[in-house]
Amino acid sequence: MRKREPLHKLSYFLVRQYNKLALRKYNYTTPIAPEMDEPYMVMANHLTMIDTQLVAQAFPRHMYFLCGEHILRGKNGKAIRFFLDPITTQMGGSKVAGVKEMLRRIKGGSNILLYPEGGRTYDGVTKPITTSTAKLVKKGKCALITYRIRGGYFTDPRWAHHRRVGPMEGEIVGVYSSQQLAAMSLQELTDRINTDLYENAYDVQEANPLCYQGEGLAEGLENYLILCPRCGTYDPLQTKGDRFTCKCCGLSGIFDQHGFLQGNELPFHRIDHWNHHLVAQFEQDMSGRSRKELLFSEDNVHLDEVLAEYRTVDHGTHSVAIYRDRMIFGGKEFLYDDISSMSLLFIGKTLLFSHKGTYYSMGGPQFYARKIDLLYRLHHKTAAAKA
Repeated sequence: MRKREPLHKLSYFLVRQYNKLALRKYNYTTPIAPEMDEPYMVMANHLTMIDTQLVAQAFPRHMYFLCGEHILRGKNGKAIRFFLDPITTQMGGSKVAGVKEMLRRIKGGSNILLYPEGGRTYDGVTKPITTSTAKLVKKGKCALITYRIRGGYFTDPRWAHHRRVGPMEGEIVGVYSSQQLAAMSLQELTDRINTDLYENAYDVQEANPLCYQGEGLAEGLENYLILCPRCGTYDPLQTKGDRFTCKCCGLSGIFDQHGFLQGNELPFHRIDHWNHHLVAQFEQDMSGRSRKELLFSEDNVHLDEVLAEYRTVDHGTHSVAIYRDRMIFGGKEFLYDDISSMSLLFIGKTLLFSHKGTYYSMGGPQFYARKIDLLYRLHHKTAAAKA
């Protein structure tokens, strides 16, 4: 038994009781998971900031959960660590310590909740996992329960400034004993998890439109949809209330209460379709650029070096010059070749990355971080294709 585990179990119980009341406004419904006679991992798709609260309603039996270390740097971090003792991992950094700790706790008889996508979806489509996730389950020699949330994307879009109210539901998709898992190959298990967790929120919404009410429904879209599909300008959107407008060509529309984009001249009425075009056009625009050419520049960006025990070192606020193969912050050069991992955080105003073994957080209120993330991924995609 872990130190303070009785406290953690009591805290989990109390949080679940509070959540029953707090989650009523989100119209959340879920079945209760079956009892298991062995420790288990719960894997769920990741849609909202309150997913852990949602999933916990289906699991009366105590679970530890995996979360990004940035969560514990917040104002409630100490209390969360003391009462719930989550397992932490670095978004945009090393995952080794988190994986080892998960396995330790599973082998110690605890249950674990994790989101194998690694982060919330921005466009409502579940990200596919690789065989490394299946390897983790195999090493744990435990049971597996897969859980899918629906309606969460339109309740709490990752790019959005405001949460909405509308129907959400949870579903126990698969229950697998350790014996069943042992009989599966890595690829079979990977495919099973991907099938169980997959959802395209827009496909579901088109089949059965539901209403999600709130204020400022379009606000934050500019952080994710960084390319105008009509004039091809980058960082063009301005948003206010339910409306978005390209400040260069005037293309405009609204984000409606069903989560669709409405406007007579809009080429796309779903965020996933707009994003698919955006990524393809971005790769086309950037692929032929010289490494010497300045592609973008961002002002008033802050950089912190993240240390152990949730401490940080302030590296100040400067402009960021963005190139095809690197970025330069206040004279400090970060080659994409030297960055082992990168991740967008929250609504897209923060970038977490690991550079030569050092973990950084870069952000700012007017920072459009997605361009760097896309360039980083394009750089490594191109390098892999040449290898």
